[in-house]
Amino acid sequence: MNSTRPLRLSMAIIVGSLACATASALASEEREQWKAQVEAATARAREARDNAIREFQRSRSRSEGAIDSDRDLENRNSDAVLNDPTLARGDIVSTVDGLFVFTGRPGIEPQRKDFVPYSGPRQH
Repeated sequence: MNSTRPLRLSMAIIVGSLACATASALASEEREQWKAQVEAATARAREARDNAIREFQRSRSRSEGAIDSDRDLENRNSDAVLNDPTLARGDIVSTVDGLFVFTGRPGIEPQRKDFVPYSGPRQH
């Protein structure tokens, strides 16, 4: 009976090593998925920023030098971000009324009901 003890110990070490390697691979895969999501959100934010800049420049050229009040500009920017076609579920937007989380579906024109007030980071 004692002659199988080293074999059992060796098998336990091998199984433990395999389990650790599997857990490490899963953690690495989750991190890669997270990084991909962050990169996609960053790209969407940059695109939204660029769209807002273009829209602002267009509106400036149309107004032919008319100066808008800060409040008008803030309202237009809020409207632009709330109507951004690149929004994805979970995106947080800043408006004159505060921060909101987009809960709608991508590719469908956003409605006011697709935004809920941001209440801070989720607690796990």
